[in-house]
Amino acid sequence: MKIVRVMVAVVVLIGSGFWASSSVGKPAVPIPSLREQMIGTWKLEARVVKKPDGSVAPLPGWDSAVGYITYDRTGFMSLQFMQLNRTKESSTNSYVAYFGPYTVDEHTKTVTHHHTGDLNPDGVAANQPREVMLEGDKLSLYIRNADSPNVSVNSFRRMK
Repeated sequence: MKIVRVMVAVVVLIGSGFWASSSVGKPAVPIPSLREQMIGTWKLEARVVKKPDGSVAPLPGWDSAVGYITYDRTGFMSLQFMQLNRTKESSTNSYVAYFGPYTVDEHTKTVTHHHTGDLNPDGVAANQPREVMLEGDKLSLYIRNADSPNVSVNSFRRMK
């Protein structure tokens, strides 16, 4: 019985020494930046309005909308949203599309879309900041408007 205890102790000591030496001297894996985590194509899940009282409601006309946003490594982005129940008479308000460079402020967790092109002519050359919330494969962009206490939230799921 004493031999068994000695053998177990030897295995434990050798195993713990191997484990300790395997992590010593290895550089820590850096945490990817927010910008790096955002790179990819994301599918729209919801467009909602968050009110000051905490209640959330679908953005009028945009429930069940389809859309995508893409951020690439070169610093370029594009976005398209479309209402599903559009008709030939629908205005351009039922479709949103723009593209251009983007910048990420890691400290404030904000992405700014710099519109080079926009379906809406008034949107060309706009710089639109969005607060970013990233949780795994879920990306949420919070859009604050100085004219309203409400916050628009666009939620996406990473395409795989």
